[in-house]
Amino acid sequence: MPIHDTSLMFGAMVFIAIFLLIQSLAVRSVDRKTAKRLQRRMVAIAEAYKDEVSASLLRERYLKRLSPLDQRIQWIPGVPALQRMIEQSGRSSLPVSRLLLLCLLLMAAVAVVGLLFRYDLVSVGLASVLAGGLPVFKLSQERNRRLEQFEEQLPEALDTMVRSLRTGYPFAETLRVVAEELDEPINKQFEATFADINYGMDIRVAFLNLLERVPSINLLSLITAVLIQRETGGNLTEILEKIGTLMRGRSKFQRRVRTLSAEARLSAWILALVPFIAAAAIHVTSPNYLPLLIKDPDGIKIVAVAFGMLVLG
Repeated sequence: MPIHDTSLMFGAMVFIAIFLLIQSLAVRSVDRKTAKRLQRRMVAIAEAYKDEVSASLLRERYLKRLSPLDQRIQWIPGVPALQRMIEQSGRSSLPVSRLLLLCLLLMAAVAVVGLLFRYDLVSVGLASVLAGGLPVFKLSQERNRRLEQFEEQLPEALDTMVRSLRTGYPFAETLRVVAEELDEPINKQFEATFADINYGMDIRVAFLNLLERVPSINLLSLITAVLIQRETGGNLTEILEKIGTLMRGRSKFQRRVRTLSAEARLSAWILALVPFIAAAAIHVTSPNYLPLLIKDPDGIKIVAVAFGMLVLG
């Protein structure tokens, strides 16, 4: 196999491994099955409660928050998702165009440095892609932390709403009480929802807007219960109280699972990283050792099979 093809193959392997590592770090706080279930339920509730007028109102409100440049680049694939990530991370003042520019500048800087030091094109390309993804990765981490904080505050917010309802406040006013008594990030989200309802927006549209800003299973349960109660009737105070108890039980169970599985997850990380650390150590200590494996066709097959098993594991 030509040396160029071999370098390309190993570069692709390293890129895939690092990409999977970043993906696992970015979604470490979100179970995959839970994320898929959340997505399905969000689509279901949107179809059940959001008509064409509501959809147009949400779209119009979304576009009004953007700068003229950001509005023009909304057609680019992935830009709306980046915009949502920015808002969910709490950096709503950061334009998505500035984020893309930062990514491009990092890619260009790493590429220039790599070419100046005469590294091969595969390594320069991989390093540029990874450098360009760093701002997005940082935003993803901040979004995950913010969503975790929101999940932790939600049961307390429900308790506040229950107390407010029992003292005679209307439901919309309970959102304002939560915004006044609790800290970030939940107070800002409930304050925005209260402002939407107070200025005449339909409660369905306001709640769907909130759910778009904060994709959470617990929040979805709350919104579903409130919308159903408004259509069918019932004791809203008792419903919210039971949902709060359920949220606390679920959170306690999830923390217990994370504690019990911490050792196994750490072992999985170590086992996944050992081959790459060992290869780097061998390359530094014995530079002439690995080329024998790479130049042999059978060695390349062995490495490819081992990498495939590692990715599968």
